[in-house]
Amino acid sequence: MCHGIQSAQDIEALQQQFKQVELQADYIAPEGCEVHRYNVKRPAGTYEYNKLASSQALFEPSWEVDAVKVIHLSRDGDPRDQAARSGIARRNQMLKVRTLLSNAGALLKEAQELLAEELL
Repeated sequence: MCHGIQSAQDIEALQQQFKQVELQADYIAPEGCEVHRYNVKRPAGTYEYNKLASSQALFEPSWEVDAVKVIHLSRDGDPRDQAARSGIARRNQMLKVRTLLSNAGALLKEAQELLAEELL
């Protein structure tokens, strides 16, 4: 049983570490946001640009009053585009860690319950 207690402590320690990383991380994109590439036709040709888009108005606008669903990021390699893409990568990592920790806690609890039933 001592091994199970250590596992629970390990999960708790990882959850605390997760919270610290979440607080200290650079920009983390909200869930439901993705970068999309779109084309703009100009007399000199067609240009590709990127935007960070959400199904809900989440972003603080630069000149409008209400929140907006899209932030224009400029071209590939632009600092805004790189920050958005890094934020999405961070969000995806954080979601995976959160899921793994949740699964670990649920599995540990299930194992402890099963072990308790076997001992009866």
